[in-house]
This record gives sequence, structure tokens and C-alpha cells, in this order.
Amino acid sequence: MDTYELTVALKSFLSPLVSFTESIEALDKQMMDLAQETLPRSLQELPGVGPLTALVLVHELGDVRRFRNSGAVTCYAGLVPRISQSAEKDLN
Repeated sequence: MDTYELTVALKSFLSPLVSFTESIEALDKQMMDLAQETLPRSLQELPGVGPLTALVLVHELGDVRRFRNSGAVTCYAGLVPRISQSAEKDLN
């Protein structure tokens, strides 16, 4: 196989990958735009929470007024470890 044939084969192999990457980049931009348009600024400025994570939080938690406090949110999300035991026996 000469260099030209190899180049053509490689381009045909990589073309779907390039197209897929471009689609992902377009979707990422749409999600970022959606986050900036819809999320409250306070949620966008949480340390360590980017726009996509903030969108997931809003989607998963729904109306946060249903939680009494932040502790209830962390329990709901499964972020608080729980010990389940009876006397000396661990039930986990």
C-alpha cells in the first residue's frame, strides 16, 4: 500500500470520528448556553460545580423548596453515609 492509499484509507476511517466529535462539541455548546440562560447565578458560581453539573442538579432535585435544609438534600442525593446495624450486628 502506498502513501496515497494509506492517506485515503486513514481519512475514511477517521471521518466518522471527526463528525462525531463535532456533534459532541455542538451539544456541549448548547448545554452551556442553556445553563447560562436558565440557571440562577448563585448556582453557576458554586465552587467546583460547572454548568453541566448545575443542570444535572436542577434536573435531579426539582423544586428544592421541598427540602427542609441542605442536610436533607445531601441525604436525598445519597451523599451522607448511613450505618445500618442492630446491636453488634452490621446490617450492611
